[in-house]
Amino acid sequence: MLGTLAQSYYYGPDQIGSVRRIFASTSNAPAYGYDPYGAALQATAPLTDYNFAGMLFNADSGLNLTQYRAYDPVAGRWLSRDPIGESSDAAANLYAYVGGNPVRFTDQFGLEVDVCHRQADLPFPMNLFDHYWVRTDSYEAGMGGMKGVVPAQNGNSDWPYDRTQTVDHSGQSKAPNAFCDREPDVDEECVNEQIAPGQPTGRWTPINQCHTFANQVINRCRRQGTVVPDPIPGGPM
Repeated sequence: MLGTLAQSYYYGPDQIGSVRRIFASTSNAPAYGYDPYGAALQATAPLTDYNFAGMLFNADSGLNLTQYRAYDPVAGRWLSRDPIGESSDAAANLYAYVGGNPVRFTDQFGLEVDVCHRQADLPFPMNLFDHYWVRTDSYEAGMGGMKGVVPAQNGNSDWPYDRTQTVDHSGQSKAPNAFCDREPDVDEECVNEQIAPGQPTGRWTPINQCHTFANQVINRCRRQGTVVPDPIPGGPM
């Protein structure tokens, strides 16, 4: 015996994938609101299982579920430690959600890899370029000099052909002029191995600098084999 088709819904998401409106029919299109960390601002239950940041909502527990972890929107934290960080950085805050910036970033799998950049704080013409680094749930790091300070900021810079290493960039993504782009289908454990601070990264040259290093890390660790071309040579480390 033929059954009836299930109800079709159309979603109206915002910039981070949160479902803000569900179109069930021409006369039924409820709207939904959330606080910055995803707690619902209305008492009515949603029509579908997907809501904040595109995560799967479990009505019985009030939690948002991802492939690897459960997220509590009231607490604004994951309920379990980052499964990658357990083996890579046990001292890190492995429960934090998207670096404390849920308005700009999402983490639909409970894992995340971003490439971040900000304008170089250096004299002209070097301030025409951006400095790049990589951020995961466990590390925020990129190429830098042997002094171990974040390059291209506060006048810190090295000379061409100086030796370089991976340098801790913790907190740089929270700077007002910093921007981060999510990289899909990337193995976070692989990235953590590549960017853990203190690893030699060769000498600073036009074809081995902060932007090329970030791209190479992503390309080495991308699951689907999609390769992003290296940037045009030049720019600060």
